[in-house]
Amino acid sequence: VGAALATVDPVGYARAYGLFARADAAHEGRLGSLAMPALFLTGEEDENSSPAMSRRMADSAPQGRAVALPGQRHMMSLAAPGVVNDVLGRFLDETVLLQAAQ
Repeated sequence: VGAALATVDPVGYARAYGLFARADAAHEGRLGSLAMPALFLTGEEDENSSPAMSRRMADSAPQGRAVALPGQRHMMSLAAPGVVNDVLGRFLDETVLLQAAQ
């Protein structure tokens, strides 16, 4: 993860985070209108996209689910891709099975 971060352009990184900060206000309160299952996945040790934030988002979505991966931080898809893929795969399998049963 450290090697990947070392190649990130600091100006581009700052611009991206500025966009994230502004976009939050534009979309605040809209999770309740989601008509599909939604997974809010974060690392248990992520201080930025925290487990508490993921739980609040999941609680706001009618079919929301929050999962915090033990021992993981912010860039969990790079640090633990197998674990992330397993969680995503189970979520998608369950979602497809639920929709097929309806």
